[in-house]
Amino acid sequence: MPRLHWRNLRRRLIALSGSVLLAWPLQAHPTDCTGAAGSGDDAATPRCPPPETTEELLLVPRINGVIVHDCAYVLRSGSALYAKPQDLDKWRIRLPDAPPRDHRGQHYYELDAIPGLAYRVDDCSQELVIDAHSQAFRPTLIGRSAAADTRPTPPARPGGYFNYDLQWTSSTGAQRTEGLFELGFFNRLGTGSLWFVNRDRGEDKGAVRLDTQWTRDWPERMQSLRLGDGISRIGEWGRAVRFGGIQWGRNFATQPGVITFPLPPLTGEAVLPSTLDVYVNNTLRLRESVPPGSFEIAHLPVFTGQGEIRLVVRDILGREQLVTQPYYTSQALLREGLHDYTYELGTVRENYGIASDDYGRGFGALTHRAGLTERLTGEVRAEVLRGQHTAGVAGTYLVPRLGILSAATAWSHGPAGDGGLFALGAEHQARDLGYSLRVQYADRRFTQIGLADGQSAPKLAVSSHLGFPVGTRNSMTLSYLYQANREATNSEIVSMTFSPKIGGPMSLSVYALHIRTDRVSHVAGFILTRPFGTRSTASLNA
Repeated sequence: MPRLHWRNLRRRLIALSGSVLLAWPLQAHPTDCTGAAGSGDDAATPRCPPPETTEELLLVPRINGVIVHDCAYVLRSGSALYAKPQDLDKWRIRLPDAPPRDHRGQHYYELDAIPGLAYRVDDCSQELVIDAHSQAFRPTLIGRSAAADTRPTPPARPGGYFNYDLQWTSSTGAQRTEGLFELGFFNRLGTGSLWFVNRDRGEDKGAVRLDTQWTRDWPERMQSLRLGDGISRIGEWGRAVRFGGIQWGRNFATQPGVITFPLPPLTGEAVLPSTLDVYVNNTLRLRESVPPGSFEIAHLPVFTGQGEIRLVVRDILGREQLVTQPYYTSQALLREGLHDYTYELGTVRENYGIASDDYGRGFGALTHRAGLTERLTGEVRAEVLRGQHTAGVAGTYLVPRLGILSAATAWSHGPAGDGGLFALGAEHQARDLGYSLRVQYADRRFTQIGLADGQSAPKLAVSSHLGFPVGTRNSMTLSYLYQANREATNSEIVSMTFSPKIGGPMSLSVYALHIRTDRVSHVAGFILTRPFGTRSTASLNA
């Protein structure tokens, strides 16, 4: 302890001696002043204001009660005090908007021009005592950026791979063996793959080619180009079709770290150096040390759906601030200013999985989505098939604390004339309850890619689901699908899935279905799955 006192005393003596040496008036030769006409001594005495002295002080900063152990030179002119920008930066105090003052070739900023800051000079201890509100400090950004990594990806060395999936089934004395195979090759120009299936059953015995494609990715631009077989994008109201041709567009999968949907804004402030704990749904997700001032947590990973964020700010004196904020996020939205698009041109694939090379009519399609605001995402889509064309718009809107609302409409022109489609949807996801509902109506003359020649779009399509926990370790999901057709029989499917927690790495799902088309049928069963390491999985279905 005596050594500590001597060190503090020596530092104070150094600051005091520096202030004494530097406190002499800098105006050594005052400018002559001309006095007014008068008599006696008053006539000989010049009448001008006393010179304003400027002095340099070497002081120990104490900010909000915490001593900064590096002394700083400050400039005192009259009742105003000035500090160097490098010292303000070291103290994390904002630079004022007022222009600096030049002194001996250096800039000084007036402390009185900084909002939220008060100060005084303690001549006895040679300290610059600063009381600063959080607005006087520079804000702190916590977290990583959601932007893409624009650094070029190094070219890949040539190589190849082979994947397979074999299945053997036995039913009423009949045995069947099937295999799905993928052969791949990659180099600096991209990746090529060939998929085919081999069956050992009846007339379908033999191999059938499924997909052949070459893909080139540009991760720095989050774009991909695919040549060969692919699946068209559906957007909010389209239908997926397999086709052969070219597909180019945005591919967020090339940058897995990029967050595409809006995240809840998280801000706070600290007057003293503090520790910040962030809990998402009562789970600790972030712990950081924060300096004095306001702070913003950028792109905090959260669970999608409805949740709650709790911020706990604990300063060096042990005082705590608690802020609780509800949120709702959805991957159906795009961050404001972010675009997602796909452009496709080719021929529609027919009899997929049955014939290796059966391609039909040519088509073209484009889908473009954009984050208009943090709550609203818009979409436009257009598609052209020989003899028909369709275009439409859609929107997805976030209602805070409630969920997602969506709407879509499309118009078509085809051999039967002009037609229209309308759709509405709602979605809510939370820890204790999740549900969704979508209703779509199309008139008789509406047509789009994915419908066979002469086939009418379903008059009405309804899909809904409800999910909720059962106890503390189990979950239940109920689903309902209904489709009213014009030429075919209406269809209805009711399903139930129960997922109990059985412990260990295994997972179990028990399901039951009620199916009604031209006849009524019921299906029940279970799926038991167990992983073996990271590359192998075994499952039992019954």
